[in-house]
Amino acid sequence: MTVARQQALTVIIVVCAGTQHALTQSQPPLQSPGSNSAPSHSLSTSPSQLSETAPEPAPSPTPDSARELELLKQLGWQQAYSPNGYVINATLPSNCSLSTWQSLHNLTALTNLTLTGSLPALPDSWGSPGSFPSLLAIDLSHAELSGPLPNWGSAQSFSRLRTLNLTNTGLSGTLPPSWGQEGAFPALLQLHLGGSSPGISRLSGSLPENWGSPTAFPALALLWINYCNISGSLPLSWGSNSAFPALTTLSLLELPLQGTLPTAWGGHTAFPSLLDLYLGIADKPSGYSHVGVSLSGSLPAQWGSNGSFPVLEHLTIANLPPGPGLSGSLPAQWGSPGAFQHMKELLIENTQGGISGPLPSAWGNPDALPELSVLLLDHGSLTGSLPASWGSAGGFRKLNNLWLGHNHFRGGLPDAWAQEGAFPSLQALQLDKAGLSGTFPMSWAAPDAFPSLLVANFSYNDFRGSLPAFDNAILGMVDLEGCKLDGTLDELWRSSAPLTVIQASQNRFSGSLPEGLGCLPQLSLLGLRDNSLEGTVPLSWLRPGATLSHVSYLDLGTVWDDSVAQPTWRQELCLEQPVLFYTDVTGRQASLLPIVNEHMTDQRDTAAELSRNVTAFAAWSRAGGSVGDMYLADTFLQGGSQLVSVRQICKNSGFEAVLLILWSVA
Repeated sequence: MTVARQQALTVIIVVCAGTQHALTQSQPPLQSPGSNSAPSHSLSTSPSQLSETAPEPAPSPTPDSARELELLKQLGWQQAYSPNGYVINATLPSNCSLSTWQSLHNLTALTNLTLTGSLPALPDSWGSPGSFPSLLAIDLSHAELSGPLPNWGSAQSFSRLRTLNLTNTGLSGTLPPSWGQEGAFPALLQLHLGGSSPGISRLSGSLPENWGSPTAFPALALLWINYCNISGSLPLSWGSNSAFPALTTLSLLELPLQGTLPTAWGGHTAFPSLLDLYLGIADKPSGYSHVGVSLSGSLPAQWGSNGSFPVLEHLTIANLPPGPGLSGSLPAQWGSPGAFQHMKELLIENTQGGISGPLPSAWGNPDALPELSVLLLDHGSLTGSLPASWGSAGGFRKLNNLWLGHNHFRGGLPDAWAQEGAFPSLQALQLDKAGLSGTFPMSWAAPDAFPSLLVANFSYNDFRGSLPAFDNAILGMVDLEGCKLDGTLDELWRSSAPLTVIQASQNRFSGSLPEGLGCLPQLSLLGLRDNSLEGTVPLSWLRPGATLSHVSYLDLGTVWDDSVAQPTWRQELCLEQPVLFYTDVTGRQASLLPIVNEHMTDQRDTAAELSRNVTAFAAWSRAGGSVGDMYLADTFLQGGSQLVSVRQICKNSGFEAVLLILWSVA
């Protein structure tokens, strides 16, 4: 999984100052950095993780109120004015003079400033002592700006500012060291810089060392610097004693950073409040070439020392491009007693072959990573066997997502992972293209194995032998495509697990399809293409209430072709079913589709038309939480060019009388 599985950081700003007036013009809603990108797997921060943003009452009116009102009249904003506080959410008038723009800092009762459209350069004068004495939030993320970041680091300026959002503005230049001076931004909670997507921000230079001084940003809870050309190394000072005492989220994605991960960041006094740390590259938009992230060296073992990152919940180091990159193995110390006691999500993936070696046995100890729920280590160069210790009773007791695919392991699936007490909360297991071999152990399909498992992906490994019956308690999907399995499928048909998806194409299975699938009443997707199956689809599958009455995707290769060639079989397929439905991966009926003839009345409709009308099937319902959105129907659909048209199969019956089933041909 890539950082696509992460969600965009949602920033909720609540500001008030007594009874406020507001000027609001039509404009896009406030979006946080990252809101334009897809997600995986989520970058999120809840408002409860940030300090309270509601301020004390605004100061009483001053003798300068008349001057303030006159300034607002020049801009056409006078209706927003209130001496007790007001909000401006508008486009700057095109006739605004430079002197008027620079004098906005004299708006003493202004609490929130959100501007859109084309703006002049940000003036240094806005950061002079006494400016904007009531201002709580500045949001220019939907404006067009140029020029450098201003020197706003004077003491006594922006004394009450809580949120500063300058993403997506086109600002250039470096990050001002003055912003880290003592007394600057004393109340700032959130600072958003750079971009939320590539190609917008022109910021460059390096991360200022003095931003990590003990007196810098005393209240800052969220620091977001993404998608820009800031380079250099991660500053050691940012992990020093008393640096960033209130910081809960640090996101440094898509920056051409160099050097190693600082060991000092894992010191016992570093980042005392940090909950989320994001490094590397986010999802790759179509046609976008990533910046040259060149982080190198090994994962610091000291980051797993007892007392390091005392409250860290989410660590992402992902999607590094080819090059020197990270190297070495996963530190065993990260699983030592006392390490990462609050860690919930650990993502070290797509490291382009840099992280190698075996999975640390210590990570499976009962006292290791006690809160971990998501562990993503896919697309790397991990080797060795799957450690039996990871199946220890009491280990990984809260883990619900484990992704180890696209690595270079050896050996088979350890029986210890399926023993009683192992992985009690695991819902999704990804072991595709992991280099595994051997037979598929019966212990993994036993009724008491993996009691919470919903989805298991074993595709494209080198397994041999036949499949057992899957009797796991709640298993809904199993993917065994391309695993070189052989024998018959007799045991599989006897499975008691509530399977809705079975993908077993590209194996060596033989034999014929059974007359009934009584043990699989919820099956909605069955893939058996490119096997050595014989015979035809039994006619019993086609009758109302039987298998094909609820299967929404059926891929049987030549068995389907042989069946279609029989006139009696075609007649049985064309049932009089006025309403169509599909099921989600939990087996529940998800929604009803319109009658077919509302969409397909033209007798000339063929596979292309069927493909267009099949789009509703791609929006499968999710199985719940982060599990379901990893497995969408379009993972299995082969495309319109492979769909046999309804007219070809049911040429003796009208479109409206066809039970819609998706199928593909060999």
